[in-house]
Amino acid sequence: MKKIKVEISPADFLDRLSILNIKLENFQDPEKKATVRKAKASLFVGNIDQFNAMNRDTYIRKQYLALQEVNKDIWGLEDIVRSSWHDNLEHVYCQITDLNDKRHRIKSKIDSHLKSSIGEEKGYR
Repeated sequence: MKKIKVEISPADFLDRLSILNIKLENFQDPEKKATVRKAKASLFVGNIDQFNAMNRDTYIRKQYLALQEVNKDIWGLEDIVRSSWHDNLEHVYCQITDLNDKRHRIKSKIDSHLKSSIGEEKGYR
């Protein structure tokens, strides 16, 4: 299977972009980085005008930076979970859950601000 094209909300687009950027920052393997760069380039195919419009919106840029920070924190906590089993693992899982809740709230703000017809499910937490 080559690709599956789906319509996503602006917040999901920005979330995916932030995760790909975090992977580029953290991966050392050149092959992995090349794969991430390819995924990032494909994200922009047909979406560059929408991205540019979002990028000009100060509120959306602020929310994107908040989303990226949350995703970086989640990445770091998941590294702890993957790399070791330590006494306070339950606390780490609680932090991940709290950050995912925060991530959901940020994405909802983005979609609401941009009046997206699709987005995060209603009633989450």
